Amino acid sequence: MAVVRHDRTKLTYDIAAWILAGVALVLILSLHLLPALLAGLLVYKLVHILAPRLKVVRIHQEYGKLVAVAMLATMVVLGIVLAISTVFPGNSELPFI
Repeated sequence: MAVVRHDRTKLTYDIAAWILAGVALVLILSLHLLPALLAGLLVYKLVHILAPRLKVVRIHQEYGKLVAVAMLATMVVLGIVLAISTVFPGNSELPFI
């Protein structure tokens, strides 16, 4: 049996959702968390773009997102390591850095 909702209940939920979204946006801006929000949204979008493409490599959808996050994390860590090694080119014992 389907649940029938009245228009008033739907309107109340919509108003509450808009108020909560507005409060969240004000808090994000006042606490200077906009770069973190944008970075999180970028990672979310990249994971959802990469996960279906990994299906071609015979990785199931369940593990595809996990593999996509691992790939992104590896690329970010590698980028940070390479950036630090180029900024501070000291005498390292590792021949490839």
